[in-house]
Amino acid sequence: MENEVQVNNNMHNDADVADSRVNYFTYIRGSLFIISLIGIFLNTIYGFALPHGNIECLVDQSFEYTKGINDYFKHHLGMKHALMILSSILLDFIVVYMAVIWVLRGKSWRLYTALFIFFTFRYCVQVIYNCFPYI
Repeated sequence: MENEVQVNNNMHNDADVADSRVNYFTYIRGSLFIISLIGIFLNTIYGFALPHGNIECLVDQSFEYTKGINDYFKHHLGMKHALMILSSILLDFIVVYMAVIWVLRGKSWRLYTALFIFFTFRYCVQVIYNCFPYI
């Protein structure tokens, strides 16, 4: 009987250690998420990560293939802005939703690493092609 009580106490202590580790990593992930949001917000206001010089652009072949769609949006600015707003809202919702799920239930750094790589690559493409979302 005493052995069962001792085994149960050891199992209970192991569960407490695991719970405290989960809480510790949840706080780290939450802090990392909040710091990332602050960085994005500050970049939106001050633009410290945007290019500031004259950038040489390459010829965009995909633009030539989609010339008809581009002409439509050139003459229908309301539809263009609605599509941009809807796309931005959907992308922001997906990123924030996945980040919240990662903070609460994540067991690995895979999502945060994937988002970091995606937005780093996106930034590089924006610098190369000088595509700013507010123009």
